[in-house]
Amino acid sequence: MNRNSNELSTGTTARTNQQLIVSLVIVLVIIGSGSIACIANRSATADSINAPSANTTTASVTMPNVNARPNLSPPSSTTVSNSNEVTLAPQPLRANANGELVIQVALPEGYHLNEEAPQHYEAIVTDGDSHLLFARGERTLARTSKSLALPLRLPLTARTAGAANVRVSFKVFYCRYAAGGSCRVKTLTWNVPVEVTTQEDAPHTINAQSAITL
Repeated sequence: MNRNSNELSTGTTARTNQQLIVSLVIVLVIIGSGSIACIANRSATADSINAPSANTTTASVTMPNVNARPNLSPPSSTTVSNSNEVTLAPQPLRANANGELVIQVALPEGYHLNEEAPQHYEAIVTDGDSHLLFARGERTLARTSKSLALPLRLPLTARTAGAANVRVSFKVFYCRYAAGGSCRVKTLTWNVPVEVTTQEDAPHTINAQSAITL
């Protein structure tokens, strides 16, 4: 009798322990599921907070690159040329006759040609050489000399009637009269359209002239 009671008591205790273990496992599972759900909810909430809405404009801020090297290239500058080029009005010239190209430059008041510097001129018949050439049938005249004086007179030979063009360039060195005065240099260029004509009153001279201003 006592043996059966002990076995019954032992069996009951075992079943009770098993039920307690099962209950404990269920409780742990429920707690774990709740924690996981809570963590998932928190993650979803954080994502919804951080994500920009459809009506929200996201502004991006570009931070300066502290490691970038500064631009050390010099700024662009405008170069001021000391040369002037002009195209003059067409000038008539008597055909079948000798003539002259006169180059004249008016210097600023108080200045003179620099006798120590080589003045230079070049004249070219760029168009219509069948109507106009320099003396001895040349298309180009050029000279560099310290003894050049203004006005310059270059001999021409006008041939048959027709249009021609002469391009003249003169590099002039000039200085102030005062002792120790400053000196300057300037290149003047003229395009001189010429109309060689048989009119008897047509001139025998064409001109290339300018005034230098400070």
